[in-house]
Amino acid sequence: MTGKLVHNDGEYFVLRKNKYRVSEFIIRKKLNNETWVEFDEFENDCCIVTKIYDTNFGTSLESVSDAYYRYEKNNYPVNGFNVGNKTTICPLCNNYYVGSEDSKNCEVCALEKEIKISNT
Repeated sequence: MTGKLVHNDGEYFVLRKNKYRVSEFIIRKKLNNETWVEFDEFENDCCIVTKIYDTNFGTSLESVSDAYYRYEKNNYPVNGFNVGNKTTICPLCNNYYVGSEDSKNCEVCALEKEIKISNT
């Protein structure tokens, strides 16, 4: 699954629909707050981070193979984003992204909407 890694009070969490705790020993390098990651969920609301995305995640600068690998793992459409091959500017963040013609925003913004909806 894809989520946003955040650092809060000395601990790392991955946010998606739930808040997943990440064990300290899994994080081996210093990360910026709010980094997008792939993770595997396991018991007791914990997870293992399997991939850390760079700043190109969800934009037209991200490699096509990374995007399609992610598309195969996740369920789409999600919050205004769907898989496609049209390059468009996201009206929410003003970044270029690749999606379907009927996408209303980029995948990153769609996932942020999902987190905000689940936290309310």
